[in-house]
Amino acid sequence: MPSEAHDRLWPRVIGQDRVKRILLAALRTERLPHAYLFYGADGVGKDAMALELARVLHCERNGTTACGTCPSCERAANGQHPDIRVVVPLPVGKNEGADDDPLARLNETDLRAVQEQLREKTVNPYHRVSIPRATIIKINSIRDVRRESAMSTSDGRRRVYIITPADAMGEEAANTLLKTLEEPSGGCMLILTTSRRDALLPTILSRCQNVRFDPLTETDLMDALIERNALDRETAGFVARLANGS
Repeated sequence: MPSEAHDRLWPRVIGQDRVKRILLAALRTERLPHAYLFYGADGVGKDAMALELARVLHCERNGTTACGTCPSCERAANGQHPDIRVVVPLPVGKNEGADDDPLARLNETDLRAVQEQLREKTVNPYHRVSIPRATIIKINSIRDVRRESAMSTSDGRRRVYIITPADAMGEEAANTLLKTLEEPSGGCMLILTTSRRDALLPTILSRCQNVRFDPLTETDLMDALIERNALDRETAGFVARLANGS
């Protein structure tokens, strides 16, 4: 893959230069694993990095940065890419069974809340998804992942599943995911994100490439606040000092 200047790499992701270098090296050598675990404190960009890596993998220009203009990038930006899936805690529908589609039995209010939250996550990858009555990642969501991971993708590239927060999986869901990790498909990548790494099964940890995310520096936070929120430098510096790296 062609190289880009490091300071221009993945500008949607604030800071995390060390992690960017790790992923860039894997991209350039075509040695990406079938599963990553991104772990670190809340709000440091784990989900943002996962979404950006998914965009890069599906960008039609085949570079190390998503171009943002090809049809694949446009679908990803709108949350409509068929091969980039974000798996989050969902409400349980009335009379829902473990084999049902995870959205099929939700009422209209719950379904609208899910759609709105996932849309907001696409627009702002730092958005914390919050859906009423959604406390766990359901077993049927993970069964969907297991079933679809064996299918071919629309463009012949890897289908990417971002499971966040991975520690929200119940025991049954975690064990189902473990089966997928034990029998990986070459056409699928799993990216788990968590701020509670110790809450995951040791067997899941051992089957993922673990990547630690650092607290953000005050400089990174200040620059992001100025650029993204149009704050003046003094106010941005004050807020960045209070943010405690998140």
